[in-house]
Amino acid sequence: MKNNTLTRIGLLLIGLYVFQYVADFKWLWLEELQTDKSYKNWSGLVIFIYILFQWLLTIVRHVFKLTTEQCRPYLQLHKYLGIISPILFYFHSADPGYAFLFILSVVFFANALIGLINTKNDMLQTKWLYLLYIASHVILSVTILFLTFIHIWVVFSYN
Repeated sequence: MKNNTLTRIGLLLIGLYVFQYVADFKWLWLEELQTDKSYKNWSGLVIFIYILFQWLLTIVRHVFKLTTEQCRPYLQLHKYLGIISPILFYFHSADPGYAFLFILSVVFFANALIGLINTKNDMLQTKWLYLLYIASHVILSVTILFLTFIHIWVVFSYN
């Protein structure tokens, strides 16, 4: 699939998540399911595994020292999985929450938006803009991981 198509799908999914929240659109069956502790824990585990799996690209690139060409299949997988992140998030929580959870939600979706930027764009061919793009994506990814660990700790501390 072309990068522009992937970007459009990703933007559509993020837009739908924001729309359903702002418009207060609810699927009662999902809302009821999301109040179940067991469901929240299992769906949270799915998102946590997803977040960890997204780090695979970094691991193969920097730990195993693969070349850019060798990393291409991992990059494609990283992009495809990044596009479905709003769906996973939605099924875990249709509401971005308050305070800490809202910050986690905003960082999660901001990172998804940054990930949708087409790195083949002429603008990103400038080295400093590309480095800014990568640094932003990595910093937000590390922040998501850190906030997710805190979220998991809080959830299991108070359950």
